Amino acid sequence: METLWPFFGSTVGLATLGAALAVPAARRLTLGSVQDDWLCNELELDHIQADGQTIACKSGTLMRVISLMGESYETKPFEEQVALCAGRQQMLNQIGEIGAVVRWFGAKRERAIVHQATWPGPVLEDIGQAEAALFRRSYSIHWYLMLSARSAHTLDKAMARALPLLSPYRAEVLTVAADGEACPLTAFANYLVSGEVSHDLPRLSRNLSGALPAADPQFRADGGICMSVPTPLHQRILVVRGWPETVDGWPMGQLMALPGELDLTQVCLPERQEIASPMLLHKLKGLQSNPFSSSAATADFAAAADIVGGGEIWWRTQFHITLRHPTQAGLDELTRQASDILSRRRILYSVETKGAAVAWFNRLPEHNTLLRPLRLFSDAIAALWPLPFSPVGRHACPWGQGPVRQFFTGTRQAYAFQFHISDRPQSLGNFLVFAPSGSGKSTVIAHLLAGLTRHAGVLSLILDSKEGTRFMVEAFGGLYQNFDSLALNPLAVAEDSRQGRQRLYLLLRSMLGEVADAPESGPILDHLIATALQLPPHQRSLSALFEPCVPAQTRQRGALADWVVDGKGKAGRYSHVFNAAKDSLASLLGQAPMVGINMNEALEDARLAPPVVAHILETITASRHKGFAVFIDEAANLLRNGVFADYVRVLYREVRKQDGIVGMAFQDPAALHRSGIAEAALENTATLIFFPNTMGRKADYEVFNLNDEQKQFIFHSPPGSGRRVLVVRRDAASGYEESVILDVDLSQLADGDCLKYFRSGPEAVQRMVDLQTQWGSAWAAHL
Repeated sequence: METLWPFFGSTVGLATLGAALAVPAARRLTLGSVQDDWLCNELELDHIQADGQTIACKSGTLMRVISLMGESYETKPFEEQVALCAGRQQMLNQIGEIGAVVRWFGAKRERAIVHQATWPGPVLEDIGQAEAALFRRSYSIHWYLMLSARSAHTLDKAMARALPLLSPYRAEVLTVAADGEACPLTAFANYLVSGEVSHDLPRLSRNLSGALPAADPQFRADGGICMSVPTPLHQRILVVRGWPETVDGWPMGQLMALPGELDLTQVCLPERQEIASPMLLHKLKGLQSNPFSSSAATADFAAAADIVGGGEIWWRTQFHITLRHPTQAGLDELTRQASDILSRRRILYSVETKGAAVAWFNRLPEHNTLLRPLRLFSDAIAALWPLPFSPVGRHACPWGQGPVRQFFTGTRQAYAFQFHISDRPQSLGNFLVFAPSGSGKSTVIAHLLAGLTRHAGVLSLILDSKEGTRFMVEAFGGLYQNFDSLALNPLAVAEDSRQGRQRLYLLLRSMLGEVADAPESGPILDHLIATALQLPPHQRSLSALFEPCVPAQTRQRGALADWVVDGKGKAGRYSHVFNAAKDSLASLLGQAPMVGINMNEALEDARLAPPVVAHILETITASRHKGFAVFIDEAANLLRNGVFADYVRVLYREVRKQDGIVGMAFQDPAALHRSGIAEAALENTATLIFFPNTMGRKADYEVFNLNDEQKQFIFHSPPGSGRRVLVVRRDAASGYEESVILDVDLSQLADGDCLKYFRSGPEAVQRMVDLQTQWGSAWAAHL
């Protein structure tokens, strides 16, 4: 019988409910009308006026909302930060003097970022899935400024004063949408009520308090707030009850970097000048006439009276933090982290219990009875709300949809990395990397170039140094080959065309070394090329053409002798390089989407490297790939060759026309300066990647026109601050510039499980060879 009582109770309840629904009055009594709902009675929101941007409250108060994208501060010069703060201060003074009420909101919400990708191998699939899982818990940050006033005239003046000064933050007035479309103003009204940032709500114009989806907050005695939106969400409110002597935006940035959802809210009620100033003067006189009063307090009130007298607005404020988490344990941990941030800056706060409901409803207009009011001047409020924003990158490039890789910014927002400056065909995508030895550059670059394999038909080529990326390239399913095992013969694959002859001429010219600019070099090379192109490909080689085409007892013959086996059988030091029976480079580059070539011997020889690298680059540009990316490690030696430096100058300018990008790495920028092509390379570079370099020479970085904050990161990044890089993206043609500091710590992928694929050094290579001996091509599965 015990099991029948719940059934009985529900049956009787349903029968009674069915009878009640037949009578309208009983229906209201049973279900409750929207107008009689308890939460509806607490809400002031009534309707949206005909202008489509003003919300009228039941009391007659009017409000408008400004959405703010924010401003990136990670690398912004201090002077600009000060100027922005002064602008916010000016705005607050101008709004406060007409009596408008200001409410600031910062909402950090989890958002899932999903980019579908097909990876060409199991290891890349594993890494791609780990990255996708990591960024399913990314976050977005929304900033809002809400202005309210009792009259439309005052509100209009407040908006007119606020918008020009908020333009640096990409301010936008929220307005209603057309019928059937998502409405941003309705979404904000719903956020006020329930804390939910929804982007799919339709337009609601009437009876907002009752019509919004919202959710009834359940306030517990311990201060916990539980809402079902639609699943249970636990919340807690921390209210500031004391600020230190000086304030800035540091706590705001640190709070927004917490790994969880939260709201920052500050209510700012202007004190009337005719009341504030006499009150301060009265208090000051009392302190001055009291022989036992504190001299410090007297000085503080004297300063406050001077500030108010000078036109600075005094505000009655309340700042609170609302933490949100699906579980109680997660909320407790988030509370601990937030408390630690506040305590480190000597900010006094209370974890609200009985007052939680009051603080919650203070976010709404007309709920101006503050729980813990604190008086602040406009300059302090402006400093507290810098409205930080991190760039989000780009989600497409000319080769297709999806970022190359995703990284976290300082506020844990997702940044979609691209080499290209835009997704237009043949847009600029060249890059330069500056990283001291041992910085982890090879790992980061290999990870980025492997990300390009998401685009079918795009080749990534790494001209490596000291096998720095060999383990990773082969683990990713790519091919890796030592330079000395390549079969190269540029004469055998040269095309008999104007362009083919020019390419061959430049290649041979780079082999002449110091005599390349001699007047007689041109005719000799022209004759050699013309003769070679008259022969079938299998008969073309430098050794075969050396004797008949290069005059004896000339400097050119002496220079080219190093590259051939002469008629007497004497082999030059480089005779093994370009005299293969046929050229196999094109075949190698077509076997895998990622190829690495160990260029140790070549990169360390300033005479050998330029023609070899030039031939590789010419071969890849002539290939039938959808696109390609070439990375040249340790490029300093290459640029010591003047002919090759000129080649690189042209390459950086022209490679995009072949749907390609090229990047070079240097331990420091000095080698780029000495090459004489720094200006030309920078003009045609889309992305600069700087690793911290505390031993770097500041003068070497002046050519990049970095600001003080960017230099601070490079030269003074504290040890233990994590693996981070500064990325600066520029487009001289459009004036576009973006700067962001990215967290490139790959231990975050699959909780560190993917680090087994990112290894380098002799021990890692030997381990790979041992596994390949035992398991063959499936060796990476046994890491």
